[in-house]
Amino acid sequence: MTAPSPHAPHVLHLLTTLDPKAGSGPSDALVRMSRAQARAGLRVSIVTADAPDAAESAAAPLRAAGIGVHPSGPGGGPFNKGVNAESTVRRVLAEGVDILHIHALWHHLPHFGAAEARRRGVPYLFRPAGMLEPWALTKGRLKKRLFRVVKADRDFRLAAAMHATANQEGRNIRALGFGNPVMVVGNGVDLEAYSPVRADARVEARWPALRGTRRLLFLARIDPVKGTLNLAEAWGRLSRGNPDWRLVIAGPDSDGHQAVFSAALERAGALGTTLFTGPVYGDDKRDLLASCDAFVQPSFQENFGISIAESLASGRPVITTTGTPWHELVSRRCGWWVGIGAEPLHAAMTEAMGMGAADLDVMGARGRSLMEERYSWDTIARDLRAGYEWVLGRAPKPAFAYAAAETIPA
Repeated sequence: MTAPSPHAPHVLHLLTTLDPKAGSGPSDALVRMSRAQARAGLRVSIVTADAPDAAESAAAPLRAAGIGVHPSGPGGGPFNKGVNAESTVRRVLAEGVDILHIHALWHHLPHFGAAEARRRGVPYLFRPAGMLEPWALTKGRLKKRLFRVVKADRDFRLAAAMHATANQEGRNIRALGFGNPVMVVGNGVDLEAYSPVRADARVEARWPALRGTRRLLFLARIDPVKGTLNLAEAWGRLSRGNPDWRLVIAGPDSDGHQAVFSAALERAGALGTTLFTGPVYGDDKRDLLASCDAFVQPSFQENFGISIAESLASGRPVITTTGTPWHELVSRRCGWWVGIGAEPLHAAMTEAMGMGAADLDVMGARGRSLMEERYSWDTIARDLRAGYEWVLGRAPKPAFAYAAAETIPA
């Protein structure tokens, strides 16, 4: 770990929870982002709405890395303020924070933080983490609209910048009418945590039904936005003629959608060649990623898609849709980036399943190289620091930042 530089910004991150099971992608990304920033010499603090006891397992390794973690206790939701949360934010901001980086929307804590930062003259950024994407705004539409009118939209408009993880997300933020500068900095991957070396023996010991098979892996929450029904249709057409292949579905159920997905697979005649593992973590997750023949995630929309990045880091080619920002799959020849729908998905899966293992490995190796070049967390930490320095008026505008009058490219 690099000692904090006296000239480096002190960044305070606000997030509702550090629990990866409750917060999923945003909480995992923040843990890894903050550790990379600490390695880069920044002074880093985090305030969450976790209860102190519940946060300790996630907080301990962060504190060991020199990061100040301050669980404030639950704030209760969007409109329930939470006295402890407010006092914690005030106390940490008073410690000389230079910039506030907010990673949540639909909760009182981040919006109190934005208001308190304005009062103290501290610039702040919002990272919506996909929560302002068109699909996400359709869920709980009325409650979100009310919260935006009462509180959130003003906080967004007064932010020094919005932090998007892809150009597509930045354009969608602009489409909502926010004229702020936008910084486009993706999430990263801990490359050392993911190996391109297959772990078939461990996978087949853990899930005996996969012995002797080739595998497509879907690893995400089981939710309609992930394109599950298109996947059921495409897999139904392919599974009958490919008895040595299995579709592995790894992830938590979202609002009972697994039953809907299973029923669609059964109607397609493909339930018997599909394995649901439930949520996977740690070694089980890494082993599944390293030991599939290809990864498939046919989402309608993703602001980034961390499991896509993890699959590429594991040396596996990816099949996904133009609803995700992964156009590099085509330019770097490490996967398929196809239109949304069962038909283009079926065509991509047919091509992948018709390839030999060696050819798929070559594609996967290109994906691993892409991750090494552009998506390591140390690279992301370097870019974020450049963005912070720009917002603070200490450095020129970086190439990934777009001023209010600039068009964010496709």
